[in-house]
Amino acid sequence: MVCGYPPFYGNCEEEIVDKVKNSEVCFDGDEWNVVDNKVKDLIRMILDKDPAKRLKSSEILGHDWLVLNQEKNKLKN
Repeated sequence: MVCGYPPFYGNCEEEIVDKVKNSEVCFDGDEWNVVDNKVKDLIRMILDKDPAKRLKSSEILGHDWLVLNQEKNKLKN
């Protein structure tokens, strides 16, 4: 979890599944104000409804945000 809760909310599992299938990812809420825009970009690309546009696992691993954070963690250790 990036901000403490999933990007889709519903009162029951069926409602959540419907939102996953039909809603746009929304980053409203104060919690998202402190989240790096590169993370939001990554989430949007992972959750793209069009499978042809959705990131593949190798593309996710090469995303700027993950690469930059891997480098930062290497420097800390």
